[in-house]
Amino acid sequence: MLDVAGILPHSDEMMILESSGLFTLHDPDHSVTQTIHAIAQQIMA
Repeated sequence: MLDVAGILPHSDEMMILESSGLFTLHDPDHSVTQTIHAIAQQIMA
């Protein structure tokens, strides 16, 4: 059995940014950014 580290929902804001930059740096308070941060913390633990 595998644990789920996080679920990333669709984000129109992230799709609009496309490849023009790192979304997590562009919008650090967005829920997607917070989920990515939580996943990274689990990986590094």
